Amino acid sequence: MRPASALLLVAALFAVIPAVSAQAAPSAPPSRAPTKCDDAAHHQFDFWIGNWDVTTPDGKKAGTNEVVSILGGCVIQEHWADTQGSRGESYTIYDAKRGVWHQTWVTDGGNLLVNEGKFANGKLVLTDARAGADGKEHVTQRWTWTKIDADHVTQIAETTTDDGKTWTVSFPGHYTRRR
Repeated sequence: MRPASALLLVAALFAVIPAVSAQAAPSAPPSRAPTKCDDAAHHQFDFWIGNWDVTTPDGKKAGTNEVVSILGGCVIQEHWADTQGSRGESYTIYDAKRGVWHQTWVTDGGNLLVNEGKFANGKLVLTDARAGADGKEHVTQRWTWTKIDADHVTQIAETTTDDGKTWTVSFPGHYTRRR
């Protein structure tokens, strides 16, 4: 190869390298476009998001809970594990059309709860109504989440069989944020 040809070849290579490098360079991720879930109502329950140790009022460990925001901040997903090895998951969403919160809860034991309710006075209160074990008795379950401070939340589950005249606590959970 002649020296002039070699110089032309080297010049041609240097001309191509910037074009190839520019194409291969990763681009910055696009910024997230606003969603229909950016308003304050959709984030009333964000205080529950986090990794939690859950205890009963006497300090006994009840389980752990990982609660995350998914789908652009539109849904809160829960991953529960109790101390006996049972697991459950829920999806909670604010239904802006109806102005209610909705939660679907499922477990590895085949249980399903569908709860709805409202956020008021710093608390999210969800209820479900279903037939009792005998197929006739009407049972209502009420779940209440209350933010105590940035690192503590309570979750109380109660049941009634007399249309809310009396309530029995079935799960008194005290959440402490894991660091």
